[in-house]
Amino acid sequence: MKIQEMAKSLRPREKAQARGIESLSDEELLALFIRTGVSGVSALEIAENILNSCTTFQKFASLTYHDFRSIKGIGDAKAIELTAICEVARRILRPHYDVESRVSSNDELIEWLTFEIGYEMQEHFLVVFLSNQNVILGYKVLFKGTIDRSVVHPRDIIREALFKHACRMILVHNHPGGSLRASEADIYVTEKIVEAAKMMGIEVCDHLIIANSRYYSLKVHHSYLFSE
Repeated sequence: MKIQEMAKSLRPREKAQARGIESLSDEELLALFIRTGVSGVSALEIAENILNSCTTFQKFASLTYHDFRSIKGIGDAKAIELTAICEVARRILRPHYDVESRVSSNDELIEWLTFEIGYEMQEHFLVVFLSNQNVILGYKVLFKGTIDRSVVHPRDIIREALFKHACRMILVHNHPGGSLRASEADIYVTEKIVEAAKMMGIEVCDHLIIANSRYYSLKVHHSYLFSE
């Protein structure tokens, strides 16, 4: 059903005016940005398809231009507009952790990393490079895709650490499916990176798995990987 064919009190714009913007559902909020549908698909249906593609509203901000373009009813201009909305949301919500910030709180660190990669739709392997005073010297997503021994190369991580003159580093990757279980590949990759880092005098502080807003520490659950 087209939005124009709905009762006025149920149309997203009129409903927001009468009851307040907070009264709108997730689909109705998105429909306001989408504005118009296409033949056979209303703006509300397009909004519903977007949310179905990302499983949770929190993951909406991680959708890319190409993700939006793959959804029926979204053309180039609308995909750019929606991508811009996602980027604005990320910039507003992202906790402030940047180069030369000091890592002082585990909770703040996890919150920051969650916004960096926690809601991504594919696996991202990010490394935070630190001084011996836990000052962030830089951070970078070095690998994307399924994290396994054929994708993650310790030499690339060590090269980046040496370039940034890092003494310590934190390994982080996300599990888009929501599982917090460390796979055999996760453990293998961690072991190889720790071994390579030790040879260069660099400490691997932890390897964190982020799944939405939850996390799993290999340092806590597999401490033998980090032992001297």
